[in-house]
Amino acid sequence: MYSSDGQCVQVNQAMADVVGVSVEQLLSENFREIPTWQESALLPTAEQVLQSGVAQRTDIDARMSSGKEVWLECAFARLEFQGEPYLQVVATDMTERKQAETQLRHNATLLEVLNDAVISTDSNLTIMSWNKGAERIYGWPAEKVIGKSAWEGVSPIYELPEERAQIADTLRREGVFEGELRHRHRDGTPIEVWGSISIIRNKNGESIGTVMVSHDLTELLREREARAASEAGINAILEASPDAIIIVDMAGRIQRSSARAVKLLGYTSEADLRGKDGLSLLSPDDQDAGAAALASAATNKTEGGVSRYTVCRADGSRFEAEVNTALMHSGPGQLQGIIVTVRDVTERLRQEQERARLDKLESLGVLAGGVAHDFNNILTSMITNLSIALDEECSTEDSRVSVADALDAARRATGLTSQLLTFSEGGAPIKEACTVGDLVTQTARFALSGSRCRAALDLADRLWAADMDRGQISQVVENLVINADQSMPDGGVVHIDVGNHEEMQGGPPTVPDMEPGRYVRITIADGGAGIEPRHLDKIFDPFFTTKQNRSGLGLTSVASIVRRHDGYFTVDSQQGHGTTVSIYLPATETPAPPAPSPIQRAQRGTGRILVMDDDPKVLASSKRLLKRLGYRSATAADGEACIEAYTQAQADGDPFDLLIMDLTIPGGMGGRDAIAELLKIDPDVRALVSSGYSNDPVMSNPADYGFLGAVPKPYSTGEMSRAIARILNNEE
Repeated sequence: MYSSDGQCVQVNQAMADVVGVSVEQLLSENFREIPTWQESALLPTAEQVLQSGVAQRTDIDARMSSGKEVWLECAFARLEFQGEPYLQVVATDMTERKQAETQLRHNATLLEVLNDAVISTDSNLTIMSWNKGAERIYGWPAEKVIGKSAWEGVSPIYELPEERAQIADTLRREGVFEGELRHRHRDGTPIEVWGSISIIRNKNGESIGTVMVSHDLTELLREREARAASEAGINAILEASPDAIIIVDMAGRIQRSSARAVKLLGYTSEADLRGKDGLSLLSPDDQDAGAAALASAATNKTEGGVSRYTVCRADGSRFEAEVNTALMHSGPGQLQGIIVTVRDVTERLRQEQERARLDKLESLGVLAGGVAHDFNNILTSMITNLSIALDEECSTEDSRVSVADALDAARRATGLTSQLLTFSEGGAPIKEACTVGDLVTQTARFALSGSRCRAALDLADRLWAADMDRGQISQVVENLVINADQSMPDGGVVHIDVGNHEEMQGGPPTVPDMEPGRYVRITIADGGAGIEPRHLDKIFDPFFTTKQNRSGLGLTSVASIVRRHDGYFTVDSQQGHGTTVSIYLPATETPAPPAPSPIQRAQRGTGRILVMDDDPKVLASSKRLLKRLGYRSATAADGEACIEAYTQAQADGDPFDLLIMDLTIPGGMGGRDAIAELLKIDPDVRALVSSGYSNDPVMSNPADYGFLGAVPKPYSTGEMSRAIARILNNEE
C-alpha cells in the first residue's frame, strides 16, 4: 500500500519474498524513486490509477533492487481511507509459469529445427504431428498428411511380405523398434532411413499412439558403399582422425588400427596390434569394466559412450584416456564390430588439476579477505592506542619498554592477516624500493628466536634494491626460515645467502621462462631430512602438508607472493641432504629509503580532518590520535555521511583539509564510490585511503582512483602522521 505521495505505508511478507528484499526496506521506499518502476510500465500505470481511480493490471519482467529477476502480474487499485487516496498493489509471481511457457516454446522450436523426421500418430496410426524434418525427408507438407494414415505419409517399401509383420511384432513385444527402413519420397524415390518407432502408452499401460524418428541414411549409405568399395577410403578415415582409432570385432579382437593408434600405444606397426585382445590394452584394474562394456554392446546392441580408462603402452607405461565406442552394422540389427576411439587426456587432466588448485585459492580468498579485514580493524585500534601510549611524555622507561613490546607484538600479528590476504582476490602488492639485506636479517632473527637453530647470513656487498612489498616479502622469508627450522628439530644451521643475479639475454634460463634482467636472489638452505620426490610437486599446493597440526598454506603463500612480484623461485631437495629454496625478485634502479624504525616519532600538524570508517573503535582511536597530533577531526560511518559532512563543512565556511577514508563499508557506500562523488563536488578534495584489504588495487594505485595516498591497516601513529603531513605539506 502506497500513499498518494508515493511512500510505502503497508506491505506484507509475501510481497517482500517475491521481490527479494526485507519488509523494512520496502517500507522505506517511494515508488516514484524505485528504478524498476521508472524503467517499466509500473510507474505510468500507478500514476494513471491514482489519477483516474480506474483499476488496471500490467505484467513486467524485471530485475528487482535485490538483484532478483522476476515476472510479476501487478494489479493496481485506488482506495480511499479517511478522505485520503492510497494506491494498492497486488503482485502475483508468474516467474515459474513464464519459464515453463518459454521452455515449451523452446522445445517446439527445437523439434522444428531438427533435421530428423519426427512423426506422431494415434493408436490407429493416423498422423497427428509432422515436423519440418519430415517435410524435408519425405517431401510432404504437414497440412497434406496430418489426419491421414502413416502409411500414406512414409510409404514403406518391404523387401519381403513378412517384414511389416515382423516390425509390428517387435513393437508389441518390446514397445520399440530400431533399424534401417526403406520408405518412399513424395516423388516416388526410395529413401533409406534409420527408423526408431516407439509406442506411447497412457498411465494404465494402454497403447495410445506411436512416435517415429527417421534419420535419412542416404548420405551415410553412400559413404558406406564407398568404404566397402575402397580400402583406401577406410584408411583415409582412420588416418584423418586426431584421435587413435581401433576397430574390434564382437569378440574384442583388434581388426584395424590407425597410425595414430599405433604411435600412441607405442607399437611399431599395425600388424603388431592386429588380432590382439583389445582388453589387454587396458590396465588390469580396468579390464573387468572394459569386458562388461563389450558384453553390453554385444548383448544389448547399445553403444558404450565415453568412458575413462587407464591404457597400457607396449613398453608398460600407462596413460589416462577417454575411450568412446560406436557400433558397426552390416545390416538392420546385425552388428559387425565396434569402433573404439582413444584420446590421451593427460594434458587436459593436468590443466583440470591446475584449475582445481586455483579454485581452492579462490574459495580461500573469499573467506580470507573478510577475516583479514575485520582483524586489521581490531589491530588498527590496538596499534593506534599503543602508539599514543608510547608517545606519552609522562611514561616511565619501564612502561615505555612494555608498551613498545606490546606494539611490536601487535605489528607481528599483522603477519597473520598478511598471510590471509595473500589468497584474497584483488590487486598487486604495495611495492616500493627496499633494501633486501636488512629485511632478511631482521626477519630471520625474529623467526629463529627461541629456536635450537641459528642463522648463518651471507649478504653480498652492494646489494641492489628490490621493488617489493616489505610486509609480504618478510612473510616469504619468515615462512621459509620456519620451514627450515622445523626440518631440523635437534638444531642446526639455516644458511641464508642474499646476492645480486643478472639473467642474460639468450643464455640458458636459471628458472624456466625467466625473463632477462636484474634480480635480487634470496637463498635459504637447511640440513634437514629433505623432501620425498613424490611430494616435491605438491609442496606449493593449497592445504598440502606432511606435518601435523599445520595448515599447508605457508609455501602456497610463498609461491603466490613471489609470482605477484613478477619473481621466480626454485626448490632443490634430496632426501637426507636437506632442502634449498631460492627466490628471485626484480631489482630496481630506485634508491631504497631507510627501513622504518620500530619506534617512529609522530609528526604533528594543524588542520581539520574527516575520518570515514564503519568500525566505531577505529573512529574513536582515530579521533584520539588526530587530537594528539594537533588536528581537529570529525567522523562519518559511511560514504553518504562523509559526502554530507564534507558539503556541510564547505557551506559553513569551515572545510576539511583532508579526508581519511575506509575502502569497504559493508552495506553502505565505501571509499572508492565516495571519492568519485566528492571529486564531482570539489575537484580539489584531498583524500587518503586506508583499508584492511591491503591487496585491493586501490591500495596499490591510489592515484588512479582519486586518492593522494594509501595507508594499509593496521598502521602506527608515525605511519599515519607522516602520510597526513606529506599530503597537507604537498610533499612528493
